[in-house]
Amino acid sequence: MFIGQRTISPVLRDGRLIDIRVEHDGKTRHLFGRNGATQERALAEEATHQPGLTVFLGSGLGQAIDSFITTTGRPVVVVDCETDILTCTGLKDRSNFSAVIWLHPSANDITAVAAQISDIAAELGYEAIHCVALPAYFRINPDFYKALYTVLNQPELNVASHGSTEHHRSIEHLRSSVQHVRVRHWPPRVLLLTSKLFLMGEVMAAFDRLHVPYRYVDLADVTDAETFVSLLLSHIETFQPDFILTVNHLGVDREGVLAELLRRLDLPLASWFVDNPELMLAMYTDPVIPNCAVFTWDADNVESLRLLGFPLVEYLPLAVDERRFHPRRQLPSHHPWRTPISFVGNSMVLKTRKRLETANPDPELASLAPDLARSFCHHGATSVRLFLEHEHPRAAALCDALDSAERRLAFETYIAWEATRLYRRECLECIMPFNPLLIGDPGWLETFSGEGLVWRWHKEVSYYDDLPLLYPLSAINFNATSMQMKGAVNQRVFDVPACKSFLITDRRRQLESLFEPGREVVVYDSPQEIHDLVRHFRDRPTERQRVAEAGHRRVVAEHTYVKRLSTLLEAMRAGFGL
Repeated sequence: MFIGQRTISPVLRDGRLIDIRVEHDGKTRHLFGRNGATQERALAEEATHQPGLTVFLGSGLGQAIDSFITTTGRPVVVVDCETDILTCTGLKDRSNFSAVIWLHPSANDITAVAAQISDIAAELGYEAIHCVALPAYFRINPDFYKALYTVLNQPELNVASHGSTEHHRSIEHLRSSVQHVRVRHWPPRVLLLTSKLFLMGEVMAAFDRLHVPYRYVDLADVTDAETFVSLLLSHIETFQPDFILTVNHLGVDREGVLAELLRRLDLPLASWFVDNPELMLAMYTDPVIPNCAVFTWDADNVESLRLLGFPLVEYLPLAVDERRFHPRRQLPSHHPWRTPISFVGNSMVLKTRKRLETANPDPELASLAPDLARSFCHHGATSVRLFLEHEHPRAAALCDALDSAERRLAFETYIAWEATRLYRRECLECIMPFNPLLIGDPGWLETFSGEGLVWRWHKEVSYYDDLPLLYPLSAINFNATSMQMKGAVNQRVFDVPACKSFLITDRRRQLESLFEPGREVVVYDSPQEIHDLVRHFRDRPTERQRVAEAGHRRVVAEHTYVKRLSTLLEAMRAGFGL
């Protein structure tokens, strides 16, 4: 919410207004994002097919208004209380906006505003009102714009393209009982939506401890839109959730069925990304959902997600279930996993091959691919897309020329994964003198020779059943983070200290906001430091124990899923709630 003292400035490109920058409470935000103009035109396109008087809540960049007037020639009402933003955009001075009826009410009497709009519709001969909300204005002042939207929005909802007449009637019925202008319960009622049980076990366990009512909806076997809508509506009607929560956008279809349904019901969605959102959202026709709060485990993604136009974006790092990953009172004296140093992770050998096969690049791009991955590995860029555009424009053009989004995404993923493969190989070469145990896929057998003599290999183990025992059996747990997350820390950085076990990990920018390097975890800045660090701590069990105990105290105090989900719930309350 941007109420109060704020500084507004335009963002221009080639003399054209493309965004508005807001400085508020010491933070700089962008109102409309990189795709703001496109989203506005899409809203206008939808409105042109609706009968009645069209009312825009917010004037935005003017793209929606201009497109609507140009296409229809009909008058339009624009409700906008943000005089400072209007002054910055200069939209009221446009000569081609003569068909606009501007309303600038005080943001306290919603009933009076709605009555005024109703009178205007009657005077112009319209029997209905079609309200179009620009998502940014729900962030600017939700108490006014969201409430007015609810009052103006008539119960004549149309989702025929996504379901049957029965679904239409169901939504009409629901609208009378499910109004989500603000969260009605505390703790809120949460509908968990997913197509995989990824991380949902931890979420449900945390909600149990927080006494948060929830319901789990598995969409793994749902293959058509009609079944999807019917299933979701039945759960919404019977459970009456305050918002929906998903992980990595699982359950959010690429065609926009869920987005449309949530918009019609005014039901918020929270999506917690614990993998690279850039690679995932690239597959969506329009990834932005107006009532969607996005949480990302990597702070480097926050600004790019805001620029996309998501109304609420927050940093929410990974965590640990400390009741599953915890110190063991007694460890077996002889166990095949007992080792001076171990690494748990994928070699990326098979995964990179498959990504390159899926991308199927032309010969020129294929010849560039290995060097691109090597360069990305040592480059400071966090986004493969931006790295290619800025550093290798020829490769970026060749990637853009691939004939499908799937192929383009596969090539960008290949670059990140191949960079990870090269980086992990370089790091693990440095621990080979210490007879390490490598736990992962068979690709490690292709990566290093001498298995059984110089090092040991073990196939992949169960995350929940095996890793809580494996970490305490390693004198040193070694970590080399994926190149998909150059600033963030991965799951191992929380799980190992939770077991009161010792960790050596690579330094990441966001690590210092979570742990105290040197005291709670030991870090290396480059592969060249690894050998001496391992040798030092291998022979100093007392130092290892001191670091492990400090790291354990920090994790239990600050980095549990109960803490993370509490933060998420408070963010949803602040963004959509009481």
